[in-house]
Amino acid sequence: MILTIPTITMIALIAINFKEIEAYISILGGFCVVIISFLFPILIYVKNNEYPMKNWKNISSIILLIVIVTIGFTAGTKTIVEMF
Repeated sequence: MILTIPTITMIALIAINFKEIEAYISILGGFCVVIISFLFPILIYVKNNEYPMKNWKNISSIILLIVIVTIGFTAGTKTIVEMF
């Protein structure tokens, strides 16, 4: 509770002062969320399962990871290019 009220107040002040905040949120979503939500869990899964690295489950997980990370990083880069 001690940190909640100042954090919410700070976020509200930022939202009031910066009208183009969706660009920054899009950049964060394109880079940070992709890494936290997809990159780490899939790499942990591949590292900790009992299958060998050349198993189809590990290869398909890595291919899915490459596709998702490419989409996320492309979205973040596109937002940065549009800002300039």
